[in-house]
Amino acid sequence: MTTTTNTLPTLSSLLDDVASAIARDGIERHEHDVARVASAFGAAGRAGPVLDLVLDRSQPAVARERAFGRLTPELRAVGARSIAA
Repeated sequence: MTTTTNTLPTLSSLLDDVASAIARDGIERHEHDVARVASAFGAAGRAGPVLDLVLDRSQPAVARERAFGRLTPELRAVGARSIAA
């Protein structure tokens, strides 16, 4: 029996990785990854003002980081399906 391993990151694993990176380095050093999470979130039909704040680079980093944290429960609710890199 052959087992195929899915090498694409899941939304849940991406979220964990990005949240850890933001906590370690700040949101500004991980804009590309934040955009990937936001894209997955938007693709799931979950756009809104909190997501807009996360993506708004003119806002203070601390506000964007807190908004990212507020997205976490909703992102987990989207599920652990694979996302594009």
